[in-house]
Amino acid sequence: MKQEEVHKLIQLRNILITGYNKLDRNANPGSAVMLQKEVAALIERSMQCLDGVLSEHVNFENKT
Repeated sequence: MKQEEVHKLIQLRNILITGYNKLDRNANPGSAVMLQKEVAALIERSMQCLDGVLSEHVNFENKT
């Protein structure tokens, strides 16, 4: 694995940790609330990081 790929995976890990830390873990875990736009932004940034690592190895197609 190239150093750049490792860096991108570390970046992805940090994005996910940041999102996780925004959760209210002190409250009842079954009722924790996170805004949908925050979840969408977290997933979007994660997918961009994954795409950056995988793009050299695979081609993505939209299948609708």
